[in-house]
Amino acid sequence: MQVKILKTLVMSETSPFSTNSLYWTQDVKSQRKTWSNNYKHWRKLLRKKLPTGFLPSNMKNYGLGIEVGIREEFDIDNTLKSLIDALQEKYGFNDSEINYLYAKKFITTKKGDHHDGSRDFIKIHLLEKVSLKQTSDATVIELEPDNDSREMAALQGGYY
Repeated sequence: MQVKILKTLVMSETSPFSTNSLYWTQDVKSQRKTWSNNYKHWRKLLRKKLPTGFLPSNMKNYGLGIEVGIREEFDIDNTLKSLIDALQEKYGFNDSEINYLYAKKFITTKKGDHHDGSRDFIKIHLLEKVSLKQTSDATVIELEPDNDSREMAALQGGYY
């Protein structure tokens, strides 16, 4: 499959939130899950950072590419849920409309003795599937594995 990157948003020094920390249980007996206060605050801050109109309110004809710079021990799949939920809340689409998703994890390094998040990042691409015959003014990149470069124009892997 070939895709065209329509837009890219880069948020430097921004750490994604892991789904391992999304919930806290208020009622031990019923095991009712509620969002943790930290997650609610993170979502609010992310929505505030996201530019108006970056993604369409209908994603049926589009896909998402997500690159994250995170600590080695973080699972990429655990960062995607919180990001996609925040995106759908900001832009008004239903995440079930996303037909393809590409994700890439970059391991960020520690600064001194601890991981302070200063090298973390989130990069979001709005993707459009293109015909193999299309070679107009668009830059078309066939997605191939490239584990070494932060400068990748497209992402490897995904669900399709």
